Amino acid sequence: MSLLSFNDDDVRLLRGLIHRERRRNRNRGTGPTPENLPPTSDERYIVKLPEEGISALDPTGDDPVAGKADCNVYIAVADGSGNYELADTGYAIRVLNLGGPVGHAAWGVAGRDKYGVWCLVEVFAYDRCTAVMKGTGGSGSKTTCTVDNVDPINGPSPLDDPTDAAEELTVYNKHGWDFDDNGAADIEYNHSKKRWEKYQVDCQV
Repeated sequence: MSLLSFNDDDVRLLRGLIHRERRRNRNRGTGPTPENLPPTSDERYIVKLPEEGISALDPTGDDPVAGKADCNVYIAVADGSGNYELADTGYAIRVLNLGGPVGHAAWGVAGRDKYGVWCLVEVFAYDRCTAVMKGTGGSGSKTTCTVDNVDPINGPSPLDDPTDAAEELTVYNKHGWDFDDNGAADIEYNHSKKRWEKYQVDCQV
């Protein structure tokens, strides 16, 4: 019979392993109780929603139904100048949405839970902008009009070139307000109807 010998480093290592094992909580019962596992790498990906966006959670009934969309996965690649370019990996994942609708191809972050389901944990969607009216109109007519000098208050810019003050954006005059040419306006994105709407005009006729 051979005997094992341990040096001081071996003893310290074994004591640490035994200590951690004794403190570890065990699953009890038959339910899917999360284990007290050591920290692992955070599994999240940068994703881009499809052009139609992603539907909202339907809370009706006893079993709510999550919104869903197939989203492309992107990776941030350093370009050597301190900037990061978002490169399409060519892969797509089915992502669930537990919040409200997102009506356009927004960027977001998806995370996977213990059971392998990907959920939208953060989204960078259109929200509100200031703008300048083009032309005159209104008179109670709820029609579309155009704006330029679009500047985001919150959320990303909806313009193809955010630095181009002359680039125009079509908005819906939901209140039918009269407005002056070059009048200031506040606009917001309606994710359910998938359109920009004018919610405030500072300079009315």
